[in-house]
Amino acid sequence: MEVNEDIDFEFANSSYPGSSSNSTSVPVSVPTTIPFIPLGLGLLFLTIFGIIGNILSAIILSKKKFRSSYSVLTLGLAFVDSAYLFTKLLRFGFDALFKHLDIFTYYTSVFLPFSGTILRPLTFTGNLNY
Repeated sequence: MEVNEDIDFEFANSSYPGSSSNSTSVPVSVPTTIPFIPLGLGLLFLTIFGIIGNILSAIILSKKKFRSSYSVLTLGLAFVDSAYLFTKLLRFGFDALFKHLDIFTYYTSVFLPFSGTILRPLTFTGNLNY
């Protein structure tokens, strides 16, 4: 098997046609939308629709004809579910949303470290799997 030595390595190693072989290539940071779609948009819409649904079920279950131990437990579940959705949105959703849109940079540098001692245990309480 013969090796072809006529390959233009200067062109093959350059980052684009016409660039000199002495220049170094600089890595380009391309923002990715992979964490933005499920954590930014998905969690935002899930929280909005979840809290609206919990408010509607709380309104319906608080009526006088629905008063029972089951409705009281379901009202408590609706309240805890709304709080859980809201803390997940604060901890993960806004972080991905603000990083992708490059706004409110103080959110990850000031708010999340300060509120992390409160939000982190609250978001993990719903993830207890037995």
